[in-house]
This record gives sequence, structure tokens and C-alpha cells, in this order.
Amino acid sequence: MSLPDDFLAQLPVVIAAAIQTRLPALRTCEAIEGDFDATELRRVSKRAPAVLVAVLGLNQVDDISWQQNEVAASMAAFVVTRNHTDLSARASAWAITQAIVNLIPENAWGLPACGPAGQMRQRPMINADTRAAQVHLSTITWTQPLVLQPYANAAPINPQVYISRAPAIGADNEDDYTPIGDWPTGDGPIGDWDV
Repeated sequence: MSLPDDFLAQLPVVIAAAIQTRLPALRTCEAIEGDFDATELRRVSKRAPAVLVAVLGLNQVDDISWQQNEVAASMAAFVVTRNHTDLSARASAWAITQAIVNLIPENAWGLPACGPAGQMRQRPMINADTRAAQVHLSTITWTQPLVLQPYANAAPINPQVYISRAPAIGADNEDDYTPIGDWPTGDGPIGDWDV
């Protein structure tokens, strides 16, 4: 399996689509580049409620247990809401946040190159810019493991465990091995053998 050259560009697009499916009432749900700033806030505040998804950066995974090129993407979903006649910006922001934080953990977004999302955090980002724009802004961040250069012939490993007794071990005796879960019949805990 090889990844398309635009995989990292498309990752926030895929995640935004999943969030939009979960929250169809959002007026805006899209991918953006980089971090959120006052200019982006002014642009999006007119189209709230909104969720904007971004890749904020990549980190090399230090604990590499195989030769694939695994990185951790720092992801963010920015939640922007405004006051409405029947719902405050704060209340709608927390409702949207609750739905998203239930969607993210362990999610690989249907992409084989993604591992399960983890290390999720959320925090409100109320400051002078948000007050001036009369919006509520919060951010949900998480880590998304990615394998950007998978093995060329990666096939899932199906581990199998067998038991045998010495001296009937080795290649000449493999036909006599008993797979775990396929126990012989008898009086002992696993057939005629004592453990």
C-alpha cells in the first residue's frame, strides 16, 4: 500500500467530513491550514456554528517497534459559536464539544494509515478577540498516529499459539501440536495432560 502524495492535506478534510456527518446542523465544517488566529475568527464567526479541523504539526515517534515510518500528527478541531435567540454561544459550544469528544477517541477515520486517536484535550479560548467578535471559541486537540511509509507487502499477522510436550517438539512433530483453544478430550484440565 502506498499513500497518495496529498494524504496529509486530505486528513483534516476526512475528519471534518466525519464531524459534519455527526453534526449535520453545523453551518461550517471544514479543514483549515495551521493554527487559528483573529483573522480566521472574524471570517468564520459569520458562519457559526462552525468546526474547523487542522493538522498543527508532526512529531517523530520515539518508541519505534518496527521499521515503518510512524509519526504522531497533532490535530485540532476549533469550535466557533455565536449567541442565538434560543441558545447561547457557550451552551452550543459545549454541546458541539461533547459530540466531538465522543467521536475522537480511538478513531482512525476509516483510513488504514491512521492509528487510533488519543491524548485528547479540550480548552476554551476566550480572549479579547473572541469577545470583540461576540463568539465563543474552544479547541479540541488530539494525537493521531500515522504510518506515512508502510511496508510494501504489509499483511496482518495472525498469531497462533500451540502447545506440545518435550521430547515431541520441533519441525518433525508440528503435526502433533495442539492449537490453543482446540483442546484434546480427557480428564485433565487440557485433555490428558497435567499442568
